[in-house]
Amino acid sequence: MSTVSTYLNAGSAILVKNIYRRFIVRHKSDSHYLLMARIFTVVIVLAAMAFAPMVNSGGVFVTALTIQMVICSSLAPMVILSTYWKRMTERAAFWGTLVSGVVTTVVTIRVGGGGAAFAGAGLWGIPVVFLGLIISVVLFVIFSLAERYEEDKVGPQFRAVFAGEQKEQRVGNADLIVVGCIIALVLVILLVRKLVGGPFSAFPPLSGAFAWLTNGYFLAAALGVTVLCVIILIRAFSWIREIRTGKTQE
Repeated sequence: MSTVSTYLNAGSAILVKNIYRRFIVRHKSDSHYLLMARIFTVVIVLAAMAFAPMVNSGGVFVTALTIQMVICSSLAPMVILSTYWKRMTERAAFWGTLVSGVVTTVVTIRVGGGGAAFAGAGLWGIPVVFLGLIISVVLFVIFSLAERYEEDKVGPQFRAVFAGEQKEQRVGNADLIVVGCIIALVLVILLVRKLVGGPFSAFPPLSGAFAWLTNGYFLAAALGVTVLCVIILIRAFSWIREIRTGKTQE
């Protein structure tokens, strides 16, 4: 349900904000666009129900994974570069996403489909998702550098973020470090898995008398994440309450 709700919310938001509000109906109230988002959510559900019978033998799940890999490979580098690199251009974001998405799809088909790609298959020993990430980064950089950079054509809010004039909107490097560590950890796991010669039940592969150590690690990690989620939830409700009562600091 988490994946389904994410796709529905993202799909309806894209349709309403980027298409309906921008090209069809402008200058309406937020309640109007909220109503349209709910309508588009129903439309997306009906479209998915109509498409599902066309994919048989459990292919819906594999198809969803394939689409998710293509989207992640294409959009993740675009979001990160747009956030941390002021040289990123809109034209590069459009064509880079389009070309990398097509290339990642072709490579996925080449290795045997979404199921094989999700299991780690790829070209030259590189899984499809990481190969797509590499292609996306290269394309975004090439397309951006191929276009002459003119600062006066960049929006003032975008320039203010990189100039540090809007500290509340400035993004730190902590999240980039976290994403990099996650990608590095996944690469290490894939490398160890390949060296071991097959899948293993846990990482690192402990067994026997030290099995409790592995179980304890995952239990501690689960408890830590749970506590963190509870803290974030409490702070979110507190923030909403402050907004409603008008006690937020300007």
